[in-house]
Amino acid sequence: MRPERIAMAHSLVVNTGLYRRLNVYHARQASKEEMGRFHSEDYLNYLEQYVSKDISSKFANVGIDRFAYPSAQQPALDFLEHRQHFKVGESTDCPAFNGLYNLCQISSGGSIDAACLLLNG
Repeated sequence: MRPERIAMAHSLVVNTGLYRRLNVYHARQASKEEMGRFHSEDYLNYLEQYVSKDISSKFANVGIDRFAYPSAQQPALDFLEHRQHFKVGESTDCPAFNGLYNLCQISSGGSIDAACLLLNG
């Protein structure tokens, strides 16, 4: 979920005038428990702990210089292992950026509420 894609979709809705035919709702943040119905606790903990905070300080805290191979410290290896396992990072479709966890909460809350609106007519 790249922010550029969200911006592009929003631009298409606005520039084509489609928004005039839609009911617009403001998305709320889904709780961790709600998101846990669809994602593992490990994944949500990873996003919350490693991604929603300042990335550069997280790298520094676990002994990783952004421009060098990580040291052999166990926290650094765990961080990289989780990053590779969950496919979150610069070379994936899910980039790591400050605020990603909050964006996931808003996106999830909007999706859950949209499904409820569809089911309830």
